[in-house]
Amino acid sequence: MSNFFEHIEDGISQLERQLESLMPDYVKVDERSPHELLQLLARLSSQFNYYDFQDRIDGTWEEFFHADLLVMLITAGSLDFTRYEADFLRIRNNLHQAENDDSLFDHTRALFPLTV
Repeated sequence: MSNFFEHIEDGISQLERQLESLMPDYVKVDERSPHELLQLLARLSSQFNYYDFQDRIDGTWEEFFHADLLVMLITAGSLDFTRYEADFLRIRNNLHQAENDDSLFDHTRALFPLTV
């Protein structure tokens, strides 16, 4: 009499039957990137006191993060300028199509709210 299981090869061992969703690497505890975590830390830094060598409060950690070039570059890199770019392109197009000085002046005035 032949063994019923001799032709079955896949999924017999418990290791072969593990679901990927049960693996430790499937879900991260915190799925934010290192850049996002650094930005969060920079935003939270104003809530933590900085102590000097005499153990007195001397401001917050916010200045430390604002002075760090890496933090500034990461923050600048995450800014979304698409709205500003669309406004600029619209104004530039209007300036090129201006037919007289009054129209040119009106369209030039539209540039200044972009800088605020």
